[in-house]
Amino acid sequence: MKISIYLHKAPKGASNTEPRPVCIRVRDGKTDLRQRTDLTAIPKYWDEAIPGYKNTKALTKDEIQKFNGLLADIISTLHNTYAYGCDKEWLRNIVTTAIATSQRSPHLCKQTDGRTVAPILNDVEPGSLCEHLLSFIRQKSFCDGRRGIFEGHARKLRRYELFQREFGGKPNFTLRVETLREQDIENFLQYVQEEHLYYSDEKYREWYKQFQLGAHPPKPCSMNFMTNILNDLKGFLNHLVKSGESTNTCHRKVKSAPLAYAPPIYLTLEERGKVEDLDLYHDPLMQMHRDIFIFQCLVGCRISDLRQFSPQNIKDGWLEYYPLKTSHRVFVNQHITHVRVPLADKAREIVERYKGNENGHLFPTFGTQRYNHAIKMLLFMCGIDRMVWSRDPITKQLVQVPLYQAAASHLARKTFIANMYAMVKDPNLIASMTGHIENSMAFFRYRQITDEIKADVIHLID
Repeated sequence: MKISIYLHKAPKGASNTEPRPVCIRVRDGKTDLRQRTDLTAIPKYWDEAIPGYKNTKALTKDEIQKFNGLLADIISTLHNTYAYGCDKEWLRNIVTTAIATSQRSPHLCKQTDGRTVAPILNDVEPGSLCEHLLSFIRQKSFCDGRRGIFEGHARKLRRYELFQREFGGKPNFTLRVETLREQDIENFLQYVQEEHLYYSDEKYREWYKQFQLGAHPPKPCSMNFMTNILNDLKGFLNHLVKSGESTNTCHRKVKSAPLAYAPPIYLTLEERGKVEDLDLYHDPLMQMHRDIFIFQCLVGCRISDLRQFSPQNIKDGWLEYYPLKTSHRVFVNQHITHVRVPLADKAREIVERYKGNENGHLFPTFGTQRYNHAIKMLLFMCGIDRMVWSRDPITKQLVQVPLYQAAASHLARKTFIANMYAMVKDPNLIASMTGHIENSMAFFRYRQITDEIKADVIHLID
């Protein structure tokens, strides 16, 4: 199937600055469907290769990202729902529904946030650092996950201000952009690192009740977590400087600690073979979880994509899909990732085994928590207990644990990447089968595999 997005032919004499309707075309064999949408775009700034707006000063970066993001959503939905026999009504319904429910198009929709913020953020002082941060969040076209992270930073920042007023002897304490100092940033970070201690202290317990943190109380923070907060804060403050809203560059003097990651955890081919060969005839549910896990190891997809797969995603022995994570996070001048993975014989056998599944998906419905537990049990039953580095969920420190204890669904994706990377040192080739965006930092964690191979080769000539 091929999906094309283009602008409607211009009337005679029309200029390239007059908006034109955006059209969508879906072709698959003899099927040829076209739909003229209510979206409009300016031809002068249009790039059919994206598809969407190219980078231009005539439109803000936020407008471009939101408009292109809507087109990306439509393409992803079309690809994931298309089946033989789909007609013009199917195409029209998907396009009109996407446009009607989306707030991404600057030419169609009034810019409304539609999101509620925590009560703690409803009364921030005008001109304060917290107010600037909330404005920054509204301006940026963050994905939901990234937006949630920055909103979390804003809540921490606000709690810090109120904490200083209540217990720091500073009744009018407010952080402001123009008066922010290097020491203020360091004091805020120290508060974040120690907040779990304040929260559990009897002295502050009553005060913390106003924030209703019961479901998500402050926890000990790892060094990586603190580094990420500081980097996000510095990125936000740099934005204020570049946009002319501030001339204060004190944040550039605050040093960030380097991010430290444990070596990636993955199964060797031999270990994966043990899981494949495990006799589970007596336990059909565990057998289903094992089949799904092995399939995931053989195609390298995320669990969010795995849940969405249907028989329509299998075409001529290939698995084809648009990753949910990256197709909703489209950047200017960056193409939407279309993943194509050839299915190994074992993967085809597993697909065939669950053919005709009642829910319309490739595999029966399964719960994430139960699936992760099943993966741990599978590895335990196979005796895969070599020690690996993992981050302790309580202390946030790296500790050594048996592999089966650290296992979860993402282990399958890491297994696919690691074993592929050990054989073919081409990140772009592997990324085309995993859906990683261009120049993803993820592959740098797998370079150690290459180092191990080099060490083994050197021993051959020692």
